[in-house]
Amino acid sequence: MAELWILVVDDNDVNCLVADSMLKILGYKTVIAKSGAEALKSVLVQKFDLILMDWQMPEMNGFDTATAIWNGASQNAQTKMIAVTASAFKDDQVACLKHGFKAILTKPYDVDQLSDLVVKFLAHD
Repeated sequence: MAELWILVVDDNDVNCLVADSMLKILGYKTVIAKSGAEALKSVLVQKFDLILMDWQMPEMNGFDTATAIWNGASQNAQTKMIAVTASAFKDDQVACLKHGFKAILTKPYDVDQLSDLVVKFLAHD
C-alpha cells in the first residue's frame, strides 16, 4: 500500500499534536503547518492526498489559504480539503462548504470521526 500524506494546518499546538497523533495511529504520514503561509510553502514541495485545514487562523484564514492552494501552481491544486473548526454554528459550516471544503470536522473530535472522514475522502473513485 502506498504511503498517504495528509497536511494538517492549524495554528494551535495542541490541535496539531492531537491530529498528528491520531493520523499516525491510523497509519498516515503527516506534515504540520501552523499557519496559512506555512501551508502554502508545504504544498509547493510535496503532494498531499488530503488537507485538514482549520479555517479560523490569524493572519491568513483557512478560506484564503485553501483558495490560494487551489488557484496556485502547485501539485495540490486539486487536493480535497476538510475544514476543521470549533464552531458548531450552522452558518459557519455552510460557509466552509461554500468555500470548497468537502466536509467539516468539528472539534473536539475522536479518532473514529477522523478516520471515517479521511477514509471517505481518500477512497479512490
